[in-house]
Amino acid sequence: MLEKISAKVAIVKGKSPSEMIRAAFQHFNNFKGKIKGKKIIIKPNLGAWSTILPRHTNEWVVTSKDVLMATISLVKELGASSVTVAEGAFIDIDIQKIYKDMGLKKELKEKNIDLVDLTEGPFQKIELYDNVSVEISAFIINAECLINMPMLKTHGLTTVSLGMKNLKGTLSDQSKRIFHRKGLEKSIAHLSSIIKPTINIVDGLIGLEGLGPMQTGKPIKVGVIIVGDNLVATDAVAASIMGFNPEEIPHIKLANKLGNGPITQSSIDLLGETIESSRVPFEPAPSEKEAIKFFKSSINIGEDQIELTFSDHWCSTCFMNCVGSIWALSNDAGSGIKIKPYIIADQREIPEEYNGQLILFGNCQAKNKAKLQNGDYIFIKGCPPKQMSVYTTLGKAFYSRKRFIWGMLKRLIKGKKLSWFPHWKEELQKE
Repeated sequence: MLEKISAKVAIVKGKSPSEMIRAAFQHFNNFKGKIKGKKIIIKPNLGAWSTILPRHTNEWVVTSKDVLMATISLVKELGASSVTVAEGAFIDIDIQKIYKDMGLKKELKEKNIDLVDLTEGPFQKIELYDNVSVEISAFIINAECLINMPMLKTHGLTTVSLGMKNLKGTLSDQSKRIFHRKGLEKSIAHLSSIIKPTINIVDGLIGLEGLGPMQTGKPIKVGVIIVGDNLVATDAVAASIMGFNPEEIPHIKLANKLGNGPITQSSIDLLGETIESSRVPFEPAPSEKEAIKFFKSSINIGEDQIELTFSDHWCSTCFMNCVGSIWALSNDAGSGIKIKPYIIADQREIPEEYNGQLILFGNCQAKNKAKLQNGDYIFIKGCPPKQMSVYTTLGKAFYSRKRFIWGMLKRLIKGKKLSWFPHWKEELQKE
């Protein structure tokens, strides 16, 4: 294990984001020199914000607006020549709509802060490893000073979603697909060899535990901000605060092996609070079986009316486009469906025996489609399949034509929001 790179990480507790960011920066006497006169690019984690879910639930899945604004104010005070916020949303999601819904468009325009959509390019093609090349935003590659701003989140595929995972948002959509096909954790680790943020700020005021990185997870109060000058070391400290061992998280362990940063406490210059005094154990993402049980218990369709099977490698966007569409359909057209769907997703094989209408979800299932001798199945193509395509295909299969169209019109015309998961109401009542 390589532990040679020097790294400083500061942990600050508090309630005021502005005071916490300022206190954290005071532990680094070279930050002012890295910021003064430079064009600052801030890469937050905003891609999971949803315009069709209750507004307060989004605050559990994205970098806090308060932390973002406090950082902008401080770097301007330290002499930045310009500040730009840059983000790339999930595939087929418009980040501009997220900027607008969050209120960032108007607020940042008044402060002369540019908002950039990283998925629009231009991109720079770079070999990641073993002849695997990806397209990375040239905007990020050429940044004079890059500030990486993730939040504390669990993730079904990578255990945690922190600074290294946040940089996946700098890729083109096709390169995001490559990450999943070639191995998400391996690809994330190698990306840390290419993109080395100047400053890493982890928003740990409120984290997301359980079935992350989406709104299916639950908020957890931590009350810290973690700031570091090395990406890998900062992630290691953040993971430790969440109650995980960074040496057991594949992408963090591999990034260390690649020489991109230390991950043991003895090799990191820890400043401010200690990990032990800041630790708030997070509930990890559930297994496939537990995730399916949670999903079934949260929709109006009876648990015995639908079967869904996938592996622990199913990408989060594909998962949400599937279960989110079923969730919306049950809201719009009701609980009674005319078939029992047997949905297979990700890399799962078709079992010898199954009960229900076979539905192959996503391009990963194209190999199973090619094996079938009859046409008694529904194939929903896409990587990931688009939400509207999933909604309409499953809606036509689940309901009568009249019932489906009436339900869809209610959503399109009235802009109907989705119903709530039980834990959303519980958390709102705590406030």
